[in-house]
Amino acid sequence: MRIVYLLLILCFISSPVSAFWMSGGGSGGGGTPAGGGGTPAGEDTQIQFNDNGAFAGHEGLSYNHVNNQLTIGTASSGVIMLSETSQTPAASEGFGKLYIKSSTAVEYVSDVNTSLLLHGNGTGATFVDSGNNPKVITTFGAATQSTTQSKMGGKSIYFPGASGDYLEAATSADFDFGAEDFTIDFWFYTSSSSRQWFVAASSDYHFGIDYSYQGGNSRKVGIYASSTGSNWNILTADYGGNGRGTIALPLNTWNHIAFVRNNAQWMLFINGVLDLNVTATGAITSINNENVRIGRHGSMIDFMVNGYIDEFRVSKGIARWTTNFIPGSDGSTGLYFKNSSGTEFLLSH
Repeated sequence: MRIVYLLLILCFISSPVSAFWMSGGGSGGGGTPAGGGGTPAGEDTQIQFNDNGAFAGHEGLSYNHVNNQLTIGTASSGVIMLSETSQTPAASEGFGKLYIKSSTAVEYVSDVNTSLLLHGNGTGATFVDSGNNPKVITTFGAATQSTTQSKMGGKSIYFPGASGDYLEAATSADFDFGAEDFTIDFWFYTSSSSRQWFVAASSDYHFGIDYSYQGGNSRKVGIYASSTGSNWNILTADYGGNGRGTIALPLNTWNHIAFVRNNAQWMLFINGVLDLNVTATGAITSINNENVRIGRHGSMIDFMVNGYIDEFRVSKGIARWTTNFIPGSDGSTGLYFKNSSGTEFLLSH
């Protein structure tokens, strides 16, 4: 409510006010303003300002406790309403509305950089890649699409955690990152603190993301990259490695994970907050016709994901984020003004 207090201060400073009154909670009583005129009935708190000290019923500033709105002016002379709400107010004839709106989580839309995009909104074990160049997705074990948990779209990918429950995307040059920028990001929900591996190529040493490896049950995320195909020489979350995140993921809630390369900067974001930033050079070794596995370690049938993944996306040729961000946001958070015709204007993020 800082804006409200600022408006009150400005009113006192900028107007030649000789009297004001406040009323609230009454049905007609509650005192009489200087100069007469009576107190309007109602349950809202109201402050009236007059140049001559007499109540004239205009140039008012009032607060509606039901709608949680601050109103400046009157319907006849023009009104600005400040609504402390995340819902967009409906347009009303003769009224302008100033309000705060929170962004909403939206499903990703594929673009030219989207190598793989799994919404997980299909039926059963039949998965569809909504990326720019759709890949065949093969389901193993009991991996499926579930309504039990969903970040957006009503469903998500469910991995029961048993050996052999995972997905595999067919090999493609879209996964050959080389020295290019790239982003791998997704939402993750789990009740488990055990080690889990989110993504890797089938022979392992290319790129990877895992969870809860450091020290056992740490719930921190690790990132991996290799230019040799035989060891994690660029990034590793092994003990003492440079790819070890520091933020522990809370259980039983959705967390956003993003592994980003931007030139020589390799970054890990957790829920939009930069967790790790490593400077390193090198080109990731070629995918060599290998499939990409989601929900398990690359070369070992181990460290299976035990939980839910939503909006799994691989992007090539772009670092989608390089500073802190609001994950899954449609970018609509900000201060808005809506005129009487219903047109919405963004004033400030």
